[in-house]
Amino acid sequence: MELECQACYDSKPIIKALRMQKKNLTKQLSVLRKKCSRLRQKLTMEMTIKRKCSSYFSSSQKNKLQGKKRTKWGNKDMVRAISLKSTSRKAFRLIKEEWKLPLPSSSTINRWMKTFACNPGILENVMEVLRIQSNELDTFSKLCVINFDEMNVSSDIIWDRTSDKILGPFSNAHVILLRGLCSNWKQPIYYNFDEGMTKDLLSTIIKRLEEIGFIVCALVSDLGGKNQGLWKELGINERNTYFLSPYDFKRKIYVFADIPHMLKLLRNHLIDEGIQLKDGTIVNKAVFQNLIKKNELELKLCPKLSQNIIDLNGAQRMRVRPAAQLLSLHCSKLAKHCYPENPQIAIFIQTVNDIFDLFNTRTPTDSKCFAYGLNLESQLNLLHESIVLFESLRVLTNSNRCRKSIIWFQKGFLVSISSLQALYENLRQTYKVKYLLTSRLTQDALENIFSLIRSMGSRSLHPNPLEFKYRFRMLLLGARLPIPKGANCKPSEEDTILFSATLCQKADLSNIVEIQNDTEIDEIDKTIEFVIESAQEGQLMQESTVLAGQLNVKNEALSYIAGYIAYKLRKAGKFLDIGQPTAKCMQENDADSCQSWIMTLSKGGLLVPSENLLTNVKDMEDVFNSSYETFSRSTNIFKNLIEACNKKIPHVQHEIVEEFVKLRLKIRLKHLNEEHRNIKKQKWECKNAKKAKMFSDSLK
Repeated sequence: MELECQACYDSKPIIKALRMQKKNLTKQLSVLRKKCSRLRQKLTMEMTIKRKCSSYFSSSQKNKLQGKKRTKWGNKDMVRAISLKSTSRKAFRLIKEEWKLPLPSSSTINRWMKTFACNPGILENVMEVLRIQSNELDTFSKLCVINFDEMNVSSDIIWDRTSDKILGPFSNAHVILLRGLCSNWKQPIYYNFDEGMTKDLLSTIIKRLEEIGFIVCALVSDLGGKNQGLWKELGINERNTYFLSPYDFKRKIYVFADIPHMLKLLRNHLIDEGIQLKDGTIVNKAVFQNLIKKNELELKLCPKLSQNIIDLNGAQRMRVRPAAQLLSLHCSKLAKHCYPENPQIAIFIQTVNDIFDLFNTRTPTDSKCFAYGLNLESQLNLLHESIVLFESLRVLTNSNRCRKSIIWFQKGFLVSISSLQALYENLRQTYKVKYLLTSRLTQDALENIFSLIRSMGSRSLHPNPLEFKYRFRMLLLGARLPIPKGANCKPSEEDTILFSATLCQKADLSNIVEIQNDTEIDEIDKTIEFVIESAQEGQLMQESTVLAGQLNVKNEALSYIAGYIAYKLRKAGKFLDIGQPTAKCMQENDADSCQSWIMTLSKGGLLVPSENLLTNVKDMEDVFNSSYETFSRSTNIFKNLIEACNKKIPHVQHEIVEEFVKLRLKIRLKHLNEEHRNIKKQKWECKNAKKAKMFSDSLK
């Protein structure tokens, strides 16, 4: 018994220690449970964030966020980055550099885009994607319309480094767009410079499209001079509004004039000369000015009617909105109110407004007009009234006499009206089409593309040929882009570019690997631009009374170019003995160098070329001048000029020759562009002088 009590007494400290240990473990368990709960909540939150971010970030972007040094960007990442960069370069830099969101660098995007050929002519890559896509489209989606138009480009002469070819001078870029008639897609398939649409080109494109499964139903164009010739060549007139498909002679392809363009022409003739209706009523600028005078009160009957939409000059005359506001339903109601004794004015304006709305339907039940075919009886009555109107309408001459025949904008309306009726009947019988969205029979989709191309250059609304090529390629590779405000058309949010929609799945473009901290490559070397400006400053030194007679302009300019070449190659760690800094020349008191133009410009950092380099540059200048005209229109001008220099001066290092030819070619093109602009300016001034002289002679 005593032994048991002694054992119990001895075990008390142990029990106490165990109880204390249990208490501590219980506390630790409680802490761990709380910590586990917090971690579980954090993990749940992270999983939620990750799940939500997965719809915004691709796997490549996630790897970039995790800090991996090498990122393999996919096609989808490239398309998104191109779309953002196309919309705004500043926004792209802000998001990438300041907000640190994972995006491919500009150099990576440029390398990726180089894999996509975008040379003038039929775009073969796009045709291949269309061929693949046609296998997934139904018959209705294959019904399509061909649009073509041209956009002004600058007449600069430019060197395309990729194809090593001189581009320009050109005046416009011609683009052909394929658009779905019964489905929401559009796709540019062709572009070229100063090459209008011809019958042979049209036949070739139609055959190519028909061979891959698409069905061309209609052709849409404006009525510029070249397109008028095409209409005559195809035999299109008010009585014959179609031509037979070159692929299937049993099918008809109907021709349409761009109705918004016809409306602008009607408005311009109305304001400039005036028109006479069938009953002899004259509608001219004075009629609308009288309406404006009666509408000058603070509370206006027609707020959109003002002097601003009548007094338009230059490019403003080609805007659709002022024409639509002038010949609108509100304006017709105002004319009816102000001219109750002459209702034909109001009827004329309302008929033009109604026919424009009928050719601009974007939804089956448009707020202004039903899609063609849903209210067929009243729409046929409107078309009949419009035919009578435009056949009887006569534009006045400067002497207020009526023209004997209709002019081209009237033909455009009449051909489009007849084609609409015939096309709908054909599609209804062949494909059971119930209605047509007539906005797809206009050039708005093509005007949207032109607006996007212009908006990609903030200060360059008329890009040079090379800029147009790069912007056009970016447009093809990018996803859907917003239409700029103020564009000469209505944006259609449903339309997508087919190539962009299928690029990630169909395009066979290899992924590009980007190394972290990759430096961006600027295609236009700003330093070279500075050299060009400085070299041209050397040409202007003859006008300086201080330096005249002291400097040989050509030699000093060549010396400056040689110094720049020495600076660039020394910076790259090559040919360290081909020049020395001007600061060293000043210390050595080199009299010849101190009198040079380089010393005049330099603050100590420019390089004075060595005598050997300067001699080589002068020799290369002679070779360049003698060879440029020979190779100026060749496809490999850069390569040919380098070979000519190497042939006549074989001892000069290749790097020096390459840098000289690159720089000299840019200087020559800039000089040619200035001469071209001066010639155009002189012609313009001469033309204005002749007009002023004719006006002064008429006053005598």
